[in-house]
Amino acid sequence: MTGHPLDITFDLLQTTSDPEAVELLIAGLSSSDRAIQLRAAEGLLRRRNTRGQVELIRWLADASIDALAVVQRAPGLLEPGMRQCLLFGGRELQQTGFELVRLLGAAELIPLLIEVLERPNHPCLDEAAETLQQQTGRLFDSLRDCGPPGTRPPRELEAQRIATLDALGRACRDYAKMSQPMEIVESILILGTPRDAAVRQVMGHPALECRLIAADLMQHSPHPGVIQLVLDFLSESHPDSQVIDVLQTRSDPVFLSHLLHWLPQQLSYNQLRNLKRVESLVWMNTSQLAQLHGPLHLSVARLLQLTAIPSYVRDRIQQWLLKFGSPNARLAVAEQMPKLDSSAIEKIISDGLDSEDEQVQVWAVSQLRNPQLKDGFSLLVERLDSESPAVRAAARNELRSFTLDRMIAMFDRIGPAASLGAGELLLKIHPECIEELEQLLESPVRSRRLRAASAAQAMGLAPYIVPALMRMLEDNDGMVRRIAVEVLGSLPDGQGIRLVEPLLDDDSPRVRDAVEELIRSNAAQGTVASLPPSR
Repeated sequence: MTGHPLDITFDLLQTTSDPEAVELLIAGLSSSDRAIQLRAAEGLLRRRNTRGQVELIRWLADASIDALAVVQRAPGLLEPGMRQCLLFGGRELQQTGFELVRLLGAAELIPLLIEVLERPNHPCLDEAAETLQQQTGRLFDSLRDCGPPGTRPPRELEAQRIATLDALGRACRDYAKMSQPMEIVESILILGTPRDAAVRQVMGHPALECRLIAADLMQHSPHPGVIQLVLDFLSESHPDSQVIDVLQTRSDPVFLSHLLHWLPQQLSYNQLRNLKRVESLVWMNTSQLAQLHGPLHLSVARLLQLTAIPSYVRDRIQQWLLKFGSPNARLAVAEQMPKLDSSAIEKIISDGLDSEDEQVQVWAVSQLRNPQLKDGFSLLVERLDSESPAVRAAARNELRSFTLDRMIAMFDRIGPAASLGAGELLLKIHPECIEELEQLLESPVRSRRLRAASAAQAMGLAPYIVPALMRMLEDNDGMVRRIAVEVLGSLPDGQGIRLVEPLLDDDSPRVRDAVEELIRSNAAQGTVASLPPSR
């Protein structure tokens, strides 16, 4: 099968050794034909010719999203042109290069940013440092999105992390020449793990200033990557003593929130042993505990047992938690005392539901899915009508698995009454479900549109999506129009009849039959007049 003539031409321009091919590709960027422009951009990217890529970068500065997408598929191929722009270009070209790096979000280009920072006389050091921090943050976010700490990332993403750390580590070797040491060291701590050579390098660097920067960042940086690195050291058999110092002395809200959210349910041997090295926690006092979000109190109760803080401090904090802590924290502390029976636990949750403290109510709602609780589900549904927005949100969160997609999949298996009840419940749990339903009715896949429309009818949601159903009446597909007629016909008091009457002249016999049947049915019920005389 012969390919498109443009594809054949541009494939040849990409691969030929003729230097004139680069000039032709550059000229293609100025074409009035969008297809030629995009193919020329692809060709310049893959030829990796420096001059051609510089012109490509100039062109991309004003390009649209579809043009950027060409480069985003393989941003590392742009390295020759980007190197020329950032290291040797004029100020305007350098600015264009930095902006393009930020737009692409390509981790493959981070080593090039580090190379810029290794040049102390470069005119754009601040912008390079800012771009490095942004790209490091993006790479960290991509790694974090793979799962909780300890999750193995995809091979390509891990390779980018290692390559970036290697480049950062090389920059640190000659510390005296580093122009932006704070940004370099923080990037290492953000992306590194306790066993990475770059992390060990900055923490044990011969230059005192480098070690001090690393220690200061571990003590004060709000970045979740740096904080997580501190906590990851607890899994090592012999973590640096400054890690224990950070745990004992750091007390800012960002760190505390991260620590208390992170604390695993099951701790490893090394984690247990290292936490026992913690002999004080400067934030472990009633004034700071009162500022913590209630659900974090349970982690506080656990840390009381896991660390080696003095017993008098532990006793004082336990008493505070029993009086003012969240219900689950009170329960955890109480469990360290004589065992409570199940009725006492139920009372704690019941008291929580009736509490004047909104956060305590929220916690109690989060416990209602416990199968041991009587009437837990009905109590949960009742909280959807709570006067408190936070309580309503908590109830919706507990019922989040009750989704529009789930109901569309099963509405025809649960009966008419249950479907109507499900529709009412969906509106309470997911107020945005109407918008989601309208999007499904615009799906390019016909079967999805038809299924969504039928589900809307069964769940009594048709009155909320009339504009979308009206658009379906104009669809080219006769079956889609017929289903729209049936769903509009389900509107109360025959409201949909006047909306579908114009389709009495529809090209499709099945659509006309559906409209006529709808009018006859409603006429028999006395809601509308009978069919007009035949034409």
